[in-house]
Amino acid sequence: MHERVKVRETEMNGLIDQVFEDKFLSINLDFEITACLDLEKLTVSGHSMGGATALRVGHSDRRVKCILTHDPWLLPVNKEIFEGTLNGFTAH
Repeated sequence: MHERVKVRETEMNGLIDQVFEDKFLSINLDFEITACLDLEKLTVSGHSMGGATALRVGHSDRRVKCILTHDPWLLPVNKEIFEGTLNGFTAH
């Protein structure tokens, strides 16, 4: 896997950890205390390298329920897809 995708995957996992903390919206984003997120429907999304990152994060973090990509850069993950080690993805 490409080193930059590994770095971004680590960053995204850290962000997801923060999102799951109590009062994330009010403390970090200055939302009203009554605002909430439906963490049972966590979606990661990205384009190009962000798409490759979203695929890796969706594979490695069970809290992610949906992955949305637009023209993902598959070079960093193509070996995993073809070997069948990236769960939920198959090459046809």
